[in-house]
Amino acid sequence: MTMQQVESYTQKLAQERGGDIRFIRAYEDGVLCWFYLRLDLEKLSEYEQALKTKEMNIRDYGTIIESDWGDYPPPDIVSFMQESYGFDTPSISA
Repeated sequence: MTMQQVESYTQKLAQERGGDIRFIRAYEDGVLCWFYLRLDLEKLSEYEQALKTKEMNIRDYGTIIESDWGDYPPPDIVSFMQESYGFDTPSISA
C-alpha cells in the first residue's frame, strides 16, 4: 500500500466514523482536563483558526467522545480509543 493509499484510507475511515479525532488537553474553569473530540470535518478550517486564538469551545467543532479532569486519560480509555477508533493517544512530555 502506498503512502497516498494509506492517507486516503485513513481519511475515508475518519469520514465513515463521523470525523477526525483529536486529543486535546486544556484548562476548563482553571483545572487541567483532557478531551477526545470527533471533529466535524466541515468545521476543520474554523477549528484550525480557533486554535490560534487559544480560547475556544471545542464543543462547537464536533462531538466529545470521552473527557475528564486531569492531565492524561487512564489506560482503559487509551485502550478503548485505540480499539474502538484506531486512535493512538499521543504521549505527553513531562
